[in-house]
Amino acid sequence: MNSLDNESQRKIRRQVLNTRGELLFARALVLFEGETEEQALPIFANAYWGKHPYELENNIRPPNCRDTHQFAR
Repeated sequence: MNSLDNESQRKIRRQVLNTRGELLFARALVLFEGETEEQALPIFANAYWGKHPYELENNIRPPNCRDTHQFAR
């Protein structure tokens, strides 16, 4: 984060730490696009592993498209 300017660091801290703190503790993060994936991926994970992704310390979430560019540096 040292290579980012202060405003970018502030935005990242606000987005991740304040609103998505569970991302810091996830063993895996799966980003997807669309409502179908939002509903289907937890079902597929439960069918494959027999547990919900959160029970496996995995996080499945859609990226917030208007803020995604902050993390693409």
